Amino acid sequence: MVATPPASAQRLEIRLLSDLQPPIKSKPVLAYAPKTEALAEPAAPIAVDETPASPTTETLLEETYLAPEDVEKMAFVVDVEELPLPKNELTPGGALYLKVLINELGSADQIDILTSTLPEEYAATLVNSFYQAKFSPAVLAGLAVKSWRIIEIRFDLPAPAAG
Repeated sequence: MVATPPASAQRLEIRLLSDLQPPIKSKPVLAYAPKTEALAEPAAPIAVDETPASPTTETLLEETYLAPEDVEKMAFVVDVEELPLPKNELTPGGALYLKVLINELGSADQIDILTSTLPEEYAATLVNSFYQAKFSPAVLAGLAVKSWRIIEIRFDLPAPAAG
């Protein structure tokens, strides 16, 4: 009979990273996008040569959020529910890097997975937990401002028992 290590020996660690730039172009797993309502009257037509380039929603969102180095006090997690361990005991250890866009009220507006070595379903569960988290917003000139942070979540398997 093979003894299995207790689930409590698994570790789940969270780190707020301040100097790490996103290593790759992020892909939103769960994204917040403000609703846009149709105009009551159509706008006047724009001449073909005057048509502005339409930026993507991602570009618009990221332009309004300050980088950690651009604020006096960085945003940080105040309250997050206990992060769940993987349901499958055979889930390999790994890491998940999230870029979290935090509004001035302390809520996550958008969370992008930058890189992950965790199973997709487990990574999505962790992302959902951070959508429910409460943050202390970043501060600039004494006012709460929108900002972004990189968060590392690392899941480590217990070390094998010697013997």
